[in-house]
Amino acid sequence: MNTTTFSAAIAHFAQQVRAELADLSADDLDDLTDGLEADLAESLEEDPTRELPDPVAYAIELRTAAGLPPETKPGRGLRGAVRGMTSGMRSTREQVVTSLRDHPMTAGMLGFAEALRPTWWVLRAWVAYWLVAAFFGSEAGLAPQDLWWLVLLAFVVISVQLGRGRWRARGVPTFVLVGNIVAVIAVLPVLVAAGSWYGSSEVYLASEPEPTAGTTMNDRPVTNIFVYDAGGKPLKDVQLFDQDGAPLVPYSSHENEGCVDIECNEDGGLLAQERRLETGEPAQNVYPLRMQRMIYDEIGELVPDQARQQAQKPPFLKVPKVDQAEKPDQ
Repeated sequence: MNTTTFSAAIAHFAQQVRAELADLSADDLDDLTDGLEADLAESLEEDPTRELPDPVAYAIELRTAAGLPPETKPGRGLRGAVRGMTSGMRSTREQVVTSLRDHPMTAGMLGFAEALRPTWWVLRAWVAYWLVAAFFGSEAGLAPQDLWWLVLLAFVVISVQLGRGRWRARGVPTFVLVGNIVAVIAVLPVLVAAGSWYGSSEVYLASEPEPTAGTTMNDRPVTNIFVYDAGGKPLKDVQLFDQDGAPLVPYSSHENEGCVDIECNEDGGLLAQERRLETGEPAQNVYPLRMQRMIYDEIGELVPDQARQQAQKPPFLKVPKVDQAEKPDQ
């Protein structure tokens, strides 16, 4: 038997042994089969007439010598099907990895991919966090918000520990394999959804309703106006108009049911009392406005707050008189 035949037979035998030990964790499998091909090649070179043992029996011997429990055979039903599928996928993975390592070009690529394994552990943890946050309606962009940072940190710790093989409980390898499959399938859709979250937020903010027309100064709402006469005394019931004869109405918004208080919210606010002219028409430009503190009742309607009467006083009791000495140009 030549060297090429030796190598092919040994590689096939090693694949069969690893397939029999596929239920073990990655660390246990590496401990038992590390250097298996080299040991067999050295043994066959010393005794070319020696035949390779039965791979099933050889795997049992390795397992027994290491003090590991017997292989758990797949049961019946769904659980057995999952175990069988997991074992088959792990065996296929080992065969693919072995084939890649046999070629210099693919061996270098495989080594590079193995160096990136910690990055994958963190990435799959982030995918798991995002899916859980989306389930509870708390998904955000690429970075979590508020206490979701703690959830992401917990998932990273779990993912890294599983990747390092530190947790070897029963069923963990199957859980890791299924988790990897879900993460591979979901990573691109989750990245797209996380990236589009910022854009959707901008559209939402841009679509909020603009406040209705009203008097403002320096982009700040004017909610009341106090007028003083030439002697510096405050006036009441003064009607104000702009240069075109349009009434100067106070600032208000569609969202707060006409409440002119800039602090108006779900607890209520200040509402201007309705004034009427001698013609019977309502007037919103009679200053200073008579304000009433309003609250929401049990059925959600604004009603006067009898316990908190609002008396809005002028900012000054008196202002300097207007200088009457100056006369306008003739």
